[in-house]
Amino acid sequence: MKSIGKIALLLSLTAVPAIMSSCSAGTGIDWPLTGKGPTEVVLCLGSGPQSRTAVNDAADGFDWQDGDRISVWAKSSNGEYVLDNQVFRIMAKGYDKDKAYFTSTLSSPMPAGKYLYYITYPVPEAVSGTKAQFTVPSVQDGRASGGTGITVSSPVSGEALPTMEESDFAGVATGMMSAGMHHLLHYLRFYLPKGANLLGEPVKKIRFSMPKPVAGILTADITDPSSPAVIQGSNRIELELAEPLEESTAEARQYSVAGIIPPASEYSVNDFMEITLFSENKIGNLATISLAGRSFEAGHVTGIKLVPNSVRDYYSITFKIDGNNLGEDIQNITLTLPDGVQWPESASSEFTYSKNDGSLIVTGDSFKVRSEEQDAFLALSGREVSVRYESEDAVVWQTITLPRLEGVTGATASLTVPYLYFEDFSSLQADFSHNDNYSGGFNTGSKDGHEFMPGWSGGRVGGSAGTAIRIACRREVSARYWARCDSPFMSGLKHTSEEFAAMGKDIRVKVLFDYSVNREEGGGIIAKVGQTVYFGCTTTSGVLKSGAEDGTFDSGFTINETTGSYTSMEHLAERSLSGMGNNIRLSWRTYPEYNAWGNGTYFLYLDNIRVSIEK
Repeated sequence: MKSIGKIALLLSLTAVPAIMSSCSAGTGIDWPLTGKGPTEVVLCLGSGPQSRTAVNDAADGFDWQDGDRISVWAKSSNGEYVLDNQVFRIMAKGYDKDKAYFTSTLSSPMPAGKYLYYITYPVPEAVSGTKAQFTVPSVQDGRASGGTGITVSSPVSGEALPTMEESDFAGVATGMMSAGMHHLLHYLRFYLPKGANLLGEPVKKIRFSMPKPVAGILTADITDPSSPAVIQGSNRIELELAEPLEESTAEARQYSVAGIIPPASEYSVNDFMEITLFSENKIGNLATISLAGRSFEAGHVTGIKLVPNSVRDYYSITFKIDGNNLGEDIQNITLTLPDGVQWPESASSEFTYSKNDGSLIVTGDSFKVRSEEQDAFLALSGREVSVRYESEDAVVWQTITLPRLEGVTGATASLTVPYLYFEDFSSLQADFSHNDNYSGGFNTGSKDGHEFMPGWSGGRVGGSAGTAIRIACRREVSARYWARCDSPFMSGLKHTSEEFAAMGKDIRVKVLFDYSVNREEGGGIIAKVGQTVYFGCTTTSGVLKSGAEDGTFDSGFTINETTGSYTSMEHLAERSLSGMGNNIRLSWRTYPEYNAWGNGTYFLYLDNIRVSIEK
């Protein structure tokens, strides 16, 4: 068991250049200080490889990190705290990495005189009197960072800290005083001996448990760091390794480090440590380790060899992205199980996947949901899952059914990112007809619209249950009448067209739809009449009449056939729309060609509406 030793703390009795001269040789330290203005003071921490906060690459000490902060107390000779949990921030590090320079802004200079100084790293989460509270996390990253380098100083006597003015930069170093810093935690240093990794893959997670609390909330007296107390604890720690652990070699040993709360008393012969290793695809168990006689003193390090004696596969479902109809690559995917069902090793029915490096999820990518336990894995068998896909500009949903999992340890579920909008009218509940049938008599005027599915409406419209819809423009002897149909709003987009425009974005979409045409005409018509089809979009909500002109439409195309029906879609149309947003819906309008005699009804059949974002 290796001792980390004590940290030396140097408190400035002079000005900034004094710290530079005394604490760090050479030049090139960056000092982002304000100069004139509020009263600023400085501390120099250093003189020893143990005076730092995250384990370094050599795994033999700690380095100060950008963003580190410490707390300082200064008690005057009459017992008054002139500095009380005063936060100092790191502003520079020395070349040798074992020194760091901290500064703080005070509301007024410290009165001259003698003080007792107390220092803690990190800044306590709470302070009551002289009791400072810290949390040792139960999930760590293997580098003993994130506040696990908890230290409290011995009291040190010194003068008031001086102010730092620009004129002080010509100063000469004078006296310094040093204070010992005491680590409150013990550190476990895990390594894989050469040839011992039966997993065959780098270790990505280490889980261990001990009979007494190793993580949780503890308090320490800033005036006496020798007796921290656990007020809430957990017996288990998981190391989600920032860097996967490889086997050590004769030339270099690879380490992962955990900071633990030392036990109040040494372990007995009945106390054991349990360790489990996890790689990308495997789980490895180690033989239990006897802790008899172990005390794991604060400020020391214990090396632990990781030699698994059994290895097995995870139970896992691989979700593979087989395609993308949305048109934009995906930022994250959320899988939601039915109420009461939770993902393995989770207390939630939701599981969200995104890439650790922040890159986008593309076709061909995959991710896994894994389970250590077979029962949790089998609980997912055949379940329906709601899948939410989020891209830069859209959110779309679909429902999938997980494969049957009985008798297997792994399965694959395919995911295809859905269109921004899709409709095949399979959910149309019943046949309907609203002023769309041919009539030999008059069927004149702009007809009231009819809503036949949520958000879908039309004037002179009909439909076949579960199949398709049609709109029917009308021609009389001396007049012609429009038909129209409008979709729901493109709610999958995140913003309105105006909001996108304010962001400097022009959202373009590609719209595909299947169609066919037919007609019924009276016998007096001399030439068979076709119809012109116009496609566009509108921001108008509600049910529109057949003759409503709301919207913006293309120049149209004319077609004259008699072969279309609800079950016969002979043509594919492709259109592009710009300036889209979630306040816009798709629209179709039709109009018959003119002929001097007779009357007729002209049908446009529609199915399989597909909308995707164009990039």
